Amino acid sequence: MSLFGLALAKLAAIFGAVAVALIVLYILKLRRRRVEVPFARLWAQVAGQKESTALLMRLRRLVSLLLQLVFVALLVLAVGDPRLGVTALAGRSVVLVVDASASMKATDGTPTRLDAAKREARKLARGLGGADLCMVVRMDGQPGPLTGFTGDGPMLLRAIDGIEASDTPADLLGALRFAADALRGRQHPELIIIGDGAYPPDEVAAVA
Repeated sequence: MSLFGLALAKLAAIFGAVAVALIVLYILKLRRRRVEVPFARLWAQVAGQKESTALLMRLRRLVSLLLQLVFVALLVLAVGDPRLGVTALAGRSVVLVVDASASMKATDGTPTRLDAAKREARKLARGLGGADLCMVVRMDGQPGPLTGFTGDGPMLLRAIDGIEASDTPADLLGALRFAADALRGRQHPELIIIGDGAYPPDEVAAVA
């Protein structure tokens, strides 16, 4: 069985925290107030019944606790996305290039081309698998990385949200060379470019 969601160590930490909290709730109970009452045969009978059923009640509470722990374990395991009969796959190494050149300031997008590109980039960042690593690259006249390879979703989203368009044209070849260097030697490399396609014809021809 392979896990394609959270790592096993994280799942164990989550289960441990929930299990401890559940056990503490079972241990804690309200303190009964002691009340002095006249002795009577009725109270002796009640006390006898209580003693005879005490063991059964403890067993019931123990079984209930074990069932709840099993239920929590199944929920936590589901978060790990287990799959039977499948070997664990290495995650992708993704270079996400977002065009931030001058043409991305055009307002034929919603409201600009860059806003539309950032929206698509955020969708891709949120759709990464648990084992995937991504690097966000800003492409204008001087392409450069905004993050390293990371699986930290909030970090990727902050980098994407902070992209602003410049007044320079896009250096497509420079961005491709940088991406190729970054992906060299990595397993399952993937390059994604989000832009408006307004690139010099000679650079497009070189890529094709």
